[in-house]
Amino acid sequence: MTITVRLATPADAEAIYRLNLAFNDARATPAYIAAFLAERSHYETIYLAELGGQVVGMVGLRLLPSACDPEPYAELTELFVEQAARQQGVGRALVHAVEATAQAAGASQLVLLTAWRNGGAHRFYHALGYQLYTVTMRRELGADAPSTPLGPEIGRKSVSSVDNMPLTGAIRRAIVVAEATGTSESD
Repeated sequence: MTITVRLATPADAEAIYRLNLAFNDARATPAYIAAFLAERSHYETIYLAELGGQVVGMVGLRLLPSACDPEPYAELTELFVEQAARQQGVGRALVHAVEATAQAAGASQLVLLTAWRNGGAHRFYHALGYQLYTVTMRRELGADAPSTPLGPEIGRKSVSSVDNMPLTGAIRRAIVVAEATGTSESD
């Protein structure tokens, strides 16, 4: 079957909701998604993949200007393909569409985030030429946010997990190399 990748429209809100519910959780309602696509898609553009006229996958692109760099910041977000449509090139087609758009807009690199334990995604992105780039941190905000760190700092070469989540071999090797050479992205 032919894979078609296209920009999402507000009429696609139910399909995006369905995919997001299967992928993450559904904090955004179809009404919110439709309004976002109609009014704020300049913050994040959503692409959909179709097989046989059915929406089977999605991906987002955040393409943002930067005050400190004339190149835009490009980030791939929310890549998800339904289980039945996997291993058919749908994910690759979605990633390639985002890459082409980012490059045409002047970006020279595309950043993405995956969960520590998502080894399948790590293998997928590595096969497409993506490499480890940085460690991402987050902090919960608000009155109920914990006041102490959520987990241990990444320590020396013995690191094998963070918050009881095993690190993939590639992440563990990157930490070891950075510590052994004393290098970091900010050096």
